[in-house]
Amino acid sequence: MRKVMRILSALTLGLALLFVFPTPASADSVTWGWGDNHRLCRTDPSCVRVGNVVRLWQAIAVNALALPYEFIDGDYGPATEQATSRMFNGRTTVEPSMWQHIEAGIRYHSGDCPGSTEYYKWTVRTEYGYDNTLDLRMACTGVWSFFNPRTWAWTGTGH
Repeated sequence: MRKVMRILSALTLGLALLFVFPTPASADSVTWGWGDNHRLCRTDPSCVRVGNVVRLWQAIAVNALALPYEFIDGDYGPATEQATSRMFNGRTTVEPSMWQHIEAGIRYHSGDCPGSTEYYKWTVRTEYGYDNTLDLRMACTGVWSFFNPRTWAWTGTGH
């Protein structure tokens, strides 16, 4: 009986801790509008530094700067910081306003909610004078994913 009581006490404590210390935002995906996306950077502990949301940003950089697909590794390291600086005039931390700037260029392509996924395209003119396009989709729940040109697969935007 004591063993059962200990197990029940441990479970109760565990559940209580879940409510006191909720799951960190690190599992968040990009949803609906992009203005509330997390900050991305290399050194500030409050920034997201790894994950699929970083891969999304790197895919944006690959398209904007005509970088090789291998650039998309999910780690906001020195190369991603440098690419961000090139895209945004020396700024190295991805801020909500930068996400909004990218979102403003996303165009609806096909699909219809409810009942289907909506497909979008983000097209940018590269510094070499040609257009590159990143394919995106949004589930009817508002969760975004993107077609990762490195893996040739749809990739979520969580981190």
